[in-house]
Amino acid sequence: MKRWRGAVRGRTAPESQETISLSIDSLAFEGWGVGRYGSLVVFVPFTAPGDTVRVRITQKKKNYWYGVVEEILSPSPQRTSPLCPLFGVCGGCQWQHLSYDLQLRAKEQILLDHLRKMAPDLQPRIPPFVAAPAPYAYRHRVRLKVRGFGHECRIGFFQRRSHDLLDVEECAVSHPRINEVLRDLRGYLRAEGRGLCDRIKEIEMEVSPSSGLCRVLLHVQPPIDPDLAKRVARGAPSAASIALQCAEEGEEAGHRWIREGSEEEDGESEEGVFSQVNREQNRVLREVVERYAAVGREDRVLDLFCGNGNLSLAWAPRVASILGIDLDPAAVSSARHLAAKQGFKNCQFWDMDALQGVLRLAMSGKNFSVVILDPPRQGCRPLLETLCRLRAQRLIYVSCHPVNLIRDLALFAACGYETQEIQGIDMFPQTYHSELVALLGFPD
Repeated sequence: MKRWRGAVRGRTAPESQETISLSIDSLAFEGWGVGRYGSLVVFVPFTAPGDTVRVRITQKKKNYWYGVVEEILSPSPQRTSPLCPLFGVCGGCQWQHLSYDLQLRAKEQILLDHLRKMAPDLQPRIPPFVAAPAPYAYRHRVRLKVRGFGHECRIGFFQRRSHDLLDVEECAVSHPRINEVLRDLRGYLRAEGRGLCDRIKEIEMEVSPSSGLCRVLLHVQPPIDPDLAKRVARGAPSAASIALQCAEEGEEAGHRWIREGSEEEDGESEEGVFSQVNREQNRVLREVVERYAAVGREDRVLDLFCGNGNLSLAWAPRVASILGIDLDPAAVSSARHLAAKQGFKNCQFWDMDALQGVLRLAMSGKNFSVVILDPPRQGCRPLLETLCRLRAQRLIYVSCHPVNLIRDLALFAACGYETQEIQGIDMFPQTYHSELVALLGFPD
């Protein structure tokens, strides 16, 4: 008998003993399995289409219920064995129990379902999702929490739908080098005791795509101890470098120790700056955005929420100009550094809120032929109306949230834009998350 227990959104009813038998017929956004009980929709995590399950009801709404699996009565043939022993408890993955082919089909169907429900007038082309070459061990970057419990030092991720920290010995979706460094760090911190553990809040690890070496950024409590990086490096011989960051003191990786022979410049990211976790699929993302943009010598490109220039910087030799805007000063500094390093003279990067930047551009009468949008998952609704005033010929909208993307695409339609195509990229196998790229333009 298989049992899964866990809280669901909103108020739960842990005392409830009401159970029902249910057939699961589909998957929904946020990873839920979906079944029907009479006229009601029932959402159950960690189930698969084709499962017959006995479900304990944990929450009731007017038209839908939530539940947890008490017993799998008849397993779906589309089930597979999770690689991670913490699956179902750790909050990181939702779909390790599903075949990878099913995960891809489910992500595409979720996009189609939301389009049909939210914006039936939009009729974009939907090519098949681009599958990840490696469904496991694909994460080149992770960020782990650190907490002391009694005499124990825990390093890991939050448990599903809670802020209880789960000690993670190894992460199945992370690069093997990250797991190697994680083992070293855990052993060292446990040997040093609670004093050192309490100084460290979070650990970021990132593997270089060119060398395969792993660098570590420790987010520490003030005051910074300049010798800490060197001490940790001695205890973690598999790490190429150790850097310290203390946000309270306004220090950006100000203390760093580099192992001899490990120094290199990563052309894709810098410490403390956001980068995509899946380097292979990030290259696919760049290719799709470039194909949609179809840039030429006369194009003026506006890259909103540009980060370090991941999506547009490589176009500099082939366009008239690039203007990137991002609120993160570290990302903008990194973009400027990368542009200068490559000798690009036609790139500018503004450290400011995207809405304020678009307002400034609209008021000054600036125009752009291509606009890239890669906003946070909340979308770009606050700046959408102002952005439409720029009348860019082509908009490329990158989103990790299908609901908010489709909401915004419908608003762009009201401004005269047509959503021509949406390409899905499986950036995050074993989870319900995906990266979506939409091409918008004016009808012919």
